[in-house]
Amino acid sequence: MIPGYNGARTVGALVAALSDLAIPGGHEIIPMDDGSGEDSRAVCERLARAPTSSP
Repeated sequence: MIPGYNGARTVGALVAALSDLAIPGGHEIIPMDDGSGEDSRAVCERLARAPTSSP
């Protein structure tokens, strides 16, 4: 899980970098909003809906 507190500008880049990792057995990335005052929630929702690649 990736908390997005005040990270609307950076959480997308982090998710992209983690998505590019080749981890044996695969991995799941769960962006979440943890109550920040900016638009982290909208960014996390968009990231959660984004298509994922299959191994």
